[in-house]
Amino acid sequence: MTVVTSHMDAPAKPKLAPDLEIGGAVYRALFSKRTSVASAIALGLSLVLPKGGDLGFSLCWFKRWTDLPCPGCGLTRCFVCITHGHFHDALRMHQMGPLVFLIALASASTLAIGEKRRIKLATFFSLHQRAAGFVYWGFISSFIAFGLIRLLVIWLYPGSVFANV
Repeated sequence: MTVVTSHMDAPAKPKLAPDLEIGGAVYRALFSKRTSVASAIALGLSLVLPKGGDLGFSLCWFKRWTDLPCPGCGLTRCFVCITHGHFHDALRMHQMGPLVFLIALASASTLAIGEKRRIKLATFFSLHQRAAGFVYWGFISSFIAFGLIRLLVIWLYPGSVFANV
């Protein structure tokens, strides 16, 4: 007995935007619609949050539970300081924050550059996937290593260099 199935039985594969189809994994991680919108929201909030970014409470559940910072602790305050022009304070809040801010700015800007330019950017990432992956994972590794070293320094030497986190 032979069972005949039609194409209707197979789940439809979601169609990606042309730039996401050719850009590669790093391009999708940095410039997908979801990432770009999240970056735009973060940048927009940094404009309206109070100067210094201190909300009076910690957004980080890890810090609330342990009183120790996670690798991302200080990024919100860093973003707020940058958008308000306090670059020195931004570096005190999170040393890798300005670089993360630039990445968020680049990601959010793809919402406004038009399809032709997004496809050019995706093509660039597609042609340089290996280098893009190396830079991307190098940054992620550095960010986590920085957070772990900062955590260790704060745990071993309370009130030290990172006392403002």
